[in-house]
Amino acid sequence: MHVITGEIRKEPFVKQGANGTLYIVELSESFKDREGNRQYTNYKFFFNAKSDGMNNWYREAFQQGKVISVSCDQLRIDSQEYNGQIYNTLTAAGFPNLLFSQRGEGQAPQQQQPRQQQQAPRQQAPQNNEPPMDFDDDIPF
Repeated sequence: MHVITGEIRKEPFVKQGANGTLYIVELSESFKDREGNRQYTNYKFFFNAKSDGMNNWYREAFQQGKVISVSCDQLRIDSQEYNGQIYNTLTAAGFPNLLFSQRGEGQAPQQQQPRQQQQAPRQQAPQNNEPPMDFDDDIPF
């Protein structure tokens, strides 16, 4: 199982079809190597929304610049040569699952007024005054 968290690099490709809406999402993950150079790993995921609810969820989640987390069982490497350099993209070989999507700027959770919680009377746990059992097993590990 692979879990990838990354930023959506560009607006997803969206195509309506008879079996739902296809979303192709490209993620980018970056890190600094030992020499301090920024390295990038690119990912591509295919999602199919078969219901209006899934379509709304994906439309909100898959926006350029948002951070999402996706899980999948297998990844395959797709290589392309561009201007003499080879670029590798990891693509989900199975069906990916959207685990997390960053909220939009205008959708921050609303502040709620602090409530005074009523404390339920606590019952004390029954005390056990027996001495601890002495296990003297001959386990070889």
